[in-house]
Amino acid sequence: MVRVQSSELSRLVDNVGRRLGRSVAIDDPKINLLAYNSHRDEVDAARTSSIHRRAVDREVVDFVYSRGVADANDPVEVPFECCTGHDISQLVMTIGIHGVLLGFVWLLLSEGPVDDVQAEVLRHTAASVAAFLHREHLMGELTRNRERELARDLLADDPTLPSTRRKHCLTRIFSFPVLCGGGRDRSSTD
Repeated sequence: MVRVQSSELSRLVDNVGRRLGRSVAIDDPKINLLAYNSHRDEVDAARTSSIHRRAVDREVVDFVYSRGVADANDPVEVPFECCTGHDISQLVMTIGIHGVLLGFVWLLLSEGPVDDVQAEVLRHTAASVAAFLHREHLMGELTRNRERELARDLLADDPTLPSTRRKHCLTRIFSFPVLCGGGRDRSSTD
C-alpha cells in the first residue's frame, strides 16, 4: 500500500480540489492519510492531527467503520462527534476494486453541501484512485517477485547456472536500496 503522498495522487487530489473548489483528502483503509490538497476553510483538530501524524486514533477508525462506510457504494455523510476530535462533518466515498477496500476519499462539509455533480466527481475520483492504488500494489508484487527470483537464483546450488547469471543476480540484489543504502550499484567497486 502507498504510504506517502505520491506525486500522482497529489496531482489528482489537487485537480479534484480545484474542480470542486473544496478540500480533498485520501486515506487508506486504516484511515492513514495518503494525499490531501490545501484546505480552504477551517479544519478540525483531528484533520490537522492526521496531516501532521499521517494517522488517526483508533477510536476515529472505529467510529468511521461503525457508520457502514466500508460497504457503501455511494458517498456517505459522517457526522463526526466531538469525542473523536472531529467537529466538522465530512462526506466520504469508499475506494475499492474487485470487492477489496483500498481506502476513502473525504470532503469537508464545512465548505458547503455537495450537489449531484460534485458527488459524481467524487465517485469518479474514487474509481481513479482505486485504479492507481491497484496498479501500485501490482507493481510492488512484481518487484518483490523479481527480488525473490534473483535471491533464489543466487542461492541455488545449480552448476548449470552460468556465472554471468550469478553476477547479474548479485548486481541486481545489491542495487536494491534496502540492501545497500541508497541503491548504489556496488558491483563496480570490485
